[in-house]
Amino acid sequence: MENLRAGDPREVGPYRLLKRLGGGGMGQVYLGHSRGGRLVAVKVVRAEYAADPEFCRRFAREVEAARRVGGFYTAHVVDADTGADPPWLASAYVPGPSLEAAVRRHGPLPERALGRLVSGLAEGLVAVHEREMVHRDLKPGNVLLAADGPRLIDFGIAQAAQETRLTGTGLAIGTPGFMAPEYVVGGEAGPAADVFALGAVLAYAATGRPPFGTGAPHAGNYRAVHEEPDLTGVPAGMAGLAARCLAKDPAARPTPARILDEMPAANGMAQSWLPPDVATMLDERNHDARDVGGGSGPESGPTPTAAQGGHKPEPTARERDREHRERDREHRERKRQRAGHRHRRLLACAELVTARITEAQHRARALAQVAAAVLPGDTHHGASLVVEAHRAAAGAPDVVARTQSLADVAAALAPVDAKRSKAAAQRALDLAQAVRGFRTKPTRVAALRAAAQALAPTDPARAEAIARGLGGASAQVEALANVAERMAMTDPHRAERIARELPAETHEWESESILDQVVKGMAARDPQRAERVARGLPGPDQRKWALLELVTTLAPLDPQAAERVARSLSDENQRTSALSRVFQRVLETDLNAAERLARTMVDEEERADALYAVAVELRDTDPERALAVARRIPEDWRTLALADLAQSLYPEHPGRAEHLYREAELLAAEVQDEEHGLAARLWIAAARGSADPERRRQGLLEFPKAEYVSGLLLLSSGLVRARPAQALELLEECVQIARDLPEDDRMSALEHLVLVGAELDPDWAARVAQEASALKAEYRHYALQRMAGTLVDIAPETAAAIAAEAVHAIRKEYGGSTEIVGDALVTLAEADTESAVQLAMAGRSAEDADRLLAQLVEGLVAEAAEQAGRAGGPGMSAPT
Repeated sequence: MENLRAGDPREVGPYRLLKRLGGGGMGQVYLGHSRGGRLVAVKVVRAEYAADPEFCRRFAREVEAARRVGGFYTAHVVDADTGADPPWLASAYVPGPSLEAAVRRHGPLPERALGRLVSGLAEGLVAVHEREMVHRDLKPGNVLLAADGPRLIDFGIAQAAQETRLTGTGLAIGTPGFMAPEYVVGGEAGPAADVFALGAVLAYAATGRPPFGTGAPHAGNYRAVHEEPDLTGVPAGMAGLAARCLAKDPAARPTPARILDEMPAANGMAQSWLPPDVATMLDERNHDARDVGGGSGPESGPTPTAAQGGHKPEPTARERDREHRERDREHRERKRQRAGHRHRRLLACAELVTARITEAQHRARALAQVAAAVLPGDTHHGASLVVEAHRAAAGAPDVVARTQSLADVAAALAPVDAKRSKAAAQRALDLAQAVRGFRTKPTRVAALRAAAQALAPTDPARAEAIARGLGGASAQVEALANVAERMAMTDPHRAERIARELPAETHEWESESILDQVVKGMAARDPQRAERVARGLPGPDQRKWALLELVTTLAPLDPQAAERVARSLSDENQRTSALSRVFQRVLETDLNAAERLARTMVDEEERADALYAVAVELRDTDPERALAVARRIPEDWRTLALADLAQSLYPEHPGRAEHLYREAELLAAEVQDEEHGLAARLWIAAARGSADPERRRQGLLEFPKAEYVSGLLLLSSGLVRARPAQALELLEECVQIARDLPEDDRMSALEHLVLVGAELDPDWAARVAQEASALKAEYRHYALQRMAGTLVDIAPETAAAIAAEAVHAIRKEYGGSTEIVGDALVTLAEADTESAVQLAMAGRSAEDADRLLAQLVEGLVAEAAEQAGRAGGPGMSAPT
């Protein structure tokens, strides 16, 4: 529980709100008090969603779903108002920790508790399924542990069983590692999918880890579909049930009713079913609830407030730390939501740009790229874009161009929609086969070659057969090389065979290029063979890059294999780069392995960065170990980690923090490199500022002006969320001082001020960016580009002006080239699409303008994919 914040409501409907309980993707949950004294959990929809009619429709469906579910082991809905502003829902308050919180804090549950857990969840699922519904997101975080058994909560994505497919842009529909294979692959979620999730929850409760591992979401989903669960550590009496629940075939899984029949009946008079440590957590929450609400009975009165004469104590250090973490969580959530908005806006801009392309083949390809990006989140609109792409292809000037346009459409659609890709390829083949007559033989061969390329991603065997059937050895070889490259990701073994058949004297480069693609295609399916292919590449540089790509692909799937391949690289720089990629993946899943890997890195700076990253991960949960890891960092880089740890320790352990600060200062004083030592002392001074910003600001005055500005920037960055007004005041001081710096240093300082200040005050950041854009610093276009990208979502008019200035600066720097304006033009298109189109077309032939506009569409789609990854929604994936 956390105290209410300044912006939180005090009343919702008939309920007085007392505390914050937590938050989800769509709303904040509060502990509330009814007029009769009962405690309830009140979920309030976030303001940004309340104005969205589609979201409100989904919320109303959630309420209806939750009201229909009864049973002992679900949290009952007691009240709701889906028409309020904002909408809200109240359910019975369950004063117990989530299964996830209990296992994280105290480890796996004993076998006796596992039996009660499974029985209770199975009974809850029976109640859900009897209403012809599916929960769809059963996971440890949605299971509360109450004194009389578990409770199943959060029907935010539940849906009637007959409506098994749910689509919607940006709507999260499940948790990786707990989603059934049929749900992951085809989007089908019947009652058996909930049983699969029950098996995964059982394995988690018994072992403390998900049965399909941790890490990137796609890796968990991949293992759930293709690999057997890891049930090591599940008690023998439960392992068989877990394995049956986790069967790949939905028909092989037991029903919840069957599970209840198999489990021994619970003894209602027995001692608490929870182990003592977890029961203590429950007691703590009961105690907190009584303190806040004065009990849960009707005779209990509300807690006195400060206005009524009650004393509101100062928050403890632990409460301040919790509030800081909550602010961080909300900040991350806002960033995720902004990324989702940008994803949709970028695709809309890309669609507008395609309308200005006149040449049929460029237009068809651009439309197909946008369609492929839209389809995962909006099937209906994506399908209409596919139809437009076909129409554009039909407008190509001759049969070869039309066939090639359809091949481009098929290639763009293949990663996201094999059926539509295959349909485009079949149309290409029909066009090619319709060419008849001796005089048209060259046209027929060219059209068939394009049709073979179109079929290669989705029907590689047929594509190969068409290529081999072309007359003339030269035509066959060219066609085979083309189809092999396009099928490398979907049928890498066939592509490898074809590549090795190509004549070395004429197609050595093409063969090596195909084999490079084959390594990427094989990496997830057959990593050992992919490694053999990579090591067999003739060129040493190509061999290194192929192995590096293999490491990147393997890292989230098999970190140990990825590490082995990385260590085998002979080039030290590439070996360091490869190990860093493995480390980033391992850091997400296994801190012990991450620390071991970090300690073995040869490059001192890379080792320092890696050990620091481990220390940061451990900082809040295990400060003693974090300090031990920090002290393994090479001395020249250790000051940063020690100052950072001291800053986090200061609220609760000021004496210990001061000791670490002194240790860091001694190390900084011994650094031989003058510039490095100055940077270290600057970092320490800024870190100390979190406790006393004004005093530390004075302490920074000893540094030269440029470093003083850098120190103020560091200091204000640390205050952005905790003390925004003070942070903005420091940033304004930075602007005044930066005006005395040389122009290049001033440009750099103002750029960084924009990056930090954009979160605090968009108007202020826009004014600083405009000031910076007037400077004529060297390589100014890089700074202009970054500032425009920062402002595009919060100050689009300023972003558009700065992005346009960046485009002009790039063209001036590189002699009018249109090939390297991509990022700046993409930012301009997002802020002002028409201006970007006009700038792309100005002074160019129709052919050049179409080519540049097609590149712009490709850049917009790629940026949309980047934002989709940050938003993290399953309906937001887009090909790059």
